[in-house]
Amino acid sequence: MKYQALILVIAILFSTLMLHALVAEERSVLSTPPLPESITRLGTYTVPSLAQKNKFQTASFRELPVDVPLQEPSPQGETSVVEKPSVGSIASSCSLSVAAYLVKDITHGKIIVSKNETGSRPIASVSKLMTTLVAMESMQSEAVITVSENAHALAEGYASLEVGASYTVQDLIRAALVVSSNDATYALAESFGFDTFVTRMNEKAKEIGMRQTIFTEPSGLSYLNQSTVSDLALLLAYIYQTQPTLLAITREKIVPIMNQTRQRTIRLLNVNYFAGTKNFIGGKTGFINESGGNLVALFHENSSVWAVEVLGSDDRFADLSRLLLCAQKMKQ
Repeated sequence: MKYQALILVIAILFSTLMLHALVAEERSVLSTPPLPESITRLGTYTVPSLAQKNKFQTASFRELPVDVPLQEPSPQGETSVVEKPSVGSIASSCSLSVAAYLVKDITHGKIIVSKNETGSRPIASVSKLMTTLVAMESMQSEAVITVSENAHALAEGYASLEVGASYTVQDLIRAALVVSSNDATYALAESFGFDTFVTRMNEKAKEIGMRQTIFTEPSGLSYLNQSTVSDLALLLAYIYQTQPTLLAITREKIVPIMNQTRQRTIRLLNVNYFAGTKNFIGGKTGFINESGGNLVALFHENSSVWAVEVLGSDDRFADLSRLLLCAQKMKQ
């Protein structure tokens, strides 16, 4: 009888344990698992480093430098994560973390949105729009110019052409616009007469109505080359109306030039992210430490042409895209 009672107790304990196990298993199956990190962080993005932002600006010819000094990515663990702004928040405020911006309908002469539109700032390689405009208007396009050691040295490490090689004025203009070649601009100015060329740049600015603009050299390496988003819109409009070939050069993804000395064709990869994209008419990038990232451009917008500009940006291509989107929303 004792043994039967013992066996009964053991059976009851075993049944109880099995029941608890089944209940626990059922709860596990029915409970909602935690969302994976990729889903919980769907509304955020990782801010790229400056090198990542500008990785598309690596030159395609030898080691052609561009107007953005590439920096090492941030050390692991220091990459920040921020909220990705919604379209609605951008449209309602146009609040961009840039020093100055402007969207102007140059077809109708109306400013759509702006910030610090008359504040003078270093414009860096945006200066090359005026440099190439003066060269186009004042020099023979097929004239051949040799790149001197002095022109190469003045480029301060951002040279892209071979010392002693000869190029046509037209090809030096292309190099200046497409890969922001500093030695190309100095070669142009030297051939014309350096001081005379810079004087002509400033005279042209006054002719266009750029009252708050000054140039001290042709490349934009000097922070003393300064302008405003309002003045730069006038420059873009003038080029669009009188020298559209310059803008056509800037929207090509790949542009060939000829080294006349070696009789060798060089293919230049455009440093502008917008080159070849829909509605992009043309424009110019610029960067020095004193200016931050600059970008000015023209876009087709319905039946109008818009000048869209950002100065002093940490991510000029993204900021200009956001600014264009903002202006489009405001016009709806």
